[in-house]
Amino acid sequence: SSRQGSMQASPSKNSDAAVPIIALELCRERITGLPCDLRRPISTLREEFPGIDFSMISDDDDPFTTDVQEDAEMCRNRAKRFLQWLCTRPEQRIAVVSHSGFLKHLFALTEDGMHKRVAPMDAQEMRQRPLHAEMRAVLLAAHRKID
Repeated sequence: SSRQGSMQASPSKNSDAAVPIIALELCRERITGLPCDLRRPISTLREEFPGIDFSMISDDDDPFTTDVQEDAEMCRNRAKRFLQWLCTRPEQRIAVVSHSGFLKHLFALTEDGMHKRVAPMDAQEMRQRPLHAEMRAVLLAAHRKID
């Protein structure tokens, strides 16, 4: 199922306890109201992926239904909250595994006033929709709180 693609892209067993693998609702796929955007219960995912920390997800069942649709502004606000969370992490190197619909809105934050120091060429590259299974390296230097 495509719904579990991000989980399958990471190891199902965390062999190095010093490297946390954290599941987070903030960087899930954009919620379009389609069944493919819904996730399975966390209790099921915990059994299938024991090396992933699901403690930051409070609802066992997906709180979103096929009746909920997230517009571009809502997804961008969620991407901003994810970026704020990411800046609180103590790690210096972090891999983010997500979906192109969400990443498009995350990278679109470079167009906002909060990211005035992104080089135009880098901003243009980041605005391009991520390809299937594409990996991008992004250096995030957070010297101040992101509002």
